[in-house]
Amino acid sequence: MKRRVSYILVGSLLASCIFPGQLQASSSISLSTKRITMNKGSKKKLFVKRAKKKVKWTVKTGKKCVSLTAKKKYSVTIVAKKKGTAKINAKVGRKTLVCRVTVKEKKAPKLTVTPQPTTPVKQNDSTVVSPIPTTTSSATTPPTELPSPSPSPSPSPSPSPSPTPKPLEPLNLEVDFADSDVHGFKGRGEASVEIVTDPVDQKPALHVKGRKDNWNGVEYRLSDQIKRGTNYHFSVEVMHTTSENITIDMSLDIGNGYPGIAQKSVPANKWVTLSGQYYVADENSVVWYMQVIDHATADFYIRNVKMYEEMYPMFWPMILWLNPHKNMDFLWELQLTEMWFAEKIIVQL
Repeated sequence: MKRRVSYILVGSLLASCIFPGQLQASSSISLSTKRITMNKGSKKKLFVKRAKKKVKWTVKTGKKCVSLTAKKKYSVTIVAKKKGTAKINAKVGRKTLVCRVTVKEKKAPKLTVTPQPTTPVKQNDSTVVSPIPTTTSSATTPPTELPSPSPSPSPSPSPSPSPTPKPLEPLNLEVDFADSDVHGFKGRGEASVEIVTDPVDQKPALHVKGRKDNWNGVEYRLSDQIKRGTNYHFSVEVMHTTSENITIDMSLDIGNGYPGIAQKSVPANKWVTLSGQYYVADENSVVWYMQVIDHATADFYIRNVKMYEEMYPMFWPMILWLNPHKNMDFLWELQLTEMWFAEKIIVQL
């Protein structure tokens, strides 16, 4: 009996020595939270703790209530779109973790109405003289003096109505720098920008130079051009002449965070396109920027920058009827102009 127990102990020790990483990984992987309650239009970040493999994020149920953006290797951003419940799956290898999300309607703030004091308006005094009854007395009644009317108050000038602010035009920015204008793009941090002819294709491009840290790069302020509760698409071509591959990142600065849009490892002397989208919930300050996350001083070039608001085509029911197997991404691409819209339909049908 003692010999059997000793064999069992030796076997368990050998198993823990041979497979220590697998035993520890299976017990240590977990979500940052299993239940989330959000208001409509808000965003929250969800991530997997101590994950060593790439996490595959999917919305299992409730796709109309939430959407996933800024998918990273171990994290994702949840955007609340509609009241309801949803389940989000995070698959790491063979293990699937589930987070339950509840979306509530955003409560409107209660307005407290303070009663304004009313100013009494003084009216003109008028005296009504009643008839004097006649008596048998011979004495005469002296006449009653009428009071002089008080002056009427002069009317105060009414305030002129404030001008109604004009609604924001949909964002539709497309810049190729062929006109030698930077169009509001400027250096971020210690970096500076200038219009040059790129050394590869000999075409106009914006040269980002003088970087001294990873976060230095180029930026463009969008605060005055965006609408809350709207999805925006971004794309840009990038190139560099460094001897090694560098990772170029396109993100947003929203004041309380830095959500990523797209990120790629870019080889030298080759133009590469970065593209992605972001849902603006209730942010007041939004700045688009680009940086190199693994090289502090490398220069890079950008061109063909496009930023536009998502516009749903007016004929999408007909397109779905003709193309029942098309993905919704196809509809999102049909925008900007009627000509472009018609051209897309002809190509896709």
